[in-house]
Amino acid sequence: MSLYYLVLLMSLICAKGSAMKRLENFRVISYRLVSSDYHYSDERMKWRGKYYMPFLYEEYRKGTLQNVGIYKSEGLLLFTSSEVEKDSLMRDYVYIIKRREIYVGKKVVIDKEGGDKRHVYNTVIVKHRYYCYTGKYLRVYIPDT
Repeated sequence: MSLYYLVLLMSLICAKGSAMKRLENFRVISYRLVSSDYHYSDERMKWRGKYYMPFLYEEYRKGTLQNVGIYKSEGLLLFTSSEVEKDSLMRDYVYIIKRREIYVGKKVVIDKEGGDKRHVYNTVIVKHRYYCYTGKYLRVYIPDT
């Protein structure tokens, strides 16, 4: 009987794995919850009745960080990955991941942040963008086509 359950478990794992698609090139935009009267810039987004402002932009090619952007009142300030590597204050200011593997499925995103650390998010897909809500934060995964 236990062999039956083992075979069933393995088939479920394989079936779930095949439904996932790995993104090679993608962007991640992280948003923070703000009050409805917060008018910092035109970047504010309404999601499920609450307002969010972007604070971090990350661009990855083949899973490796290429560019980082920090949203300020002047707009998006872009930095290359080598500039971020040299700037210890920026690395301490925001949590930046150098290598990432993103897998997307029908209603889930698996975000592997290098090593063994991984996060599984339930998502809402709108116009080829994956929206993941985690408390005060909203993270949007955008695959490059």
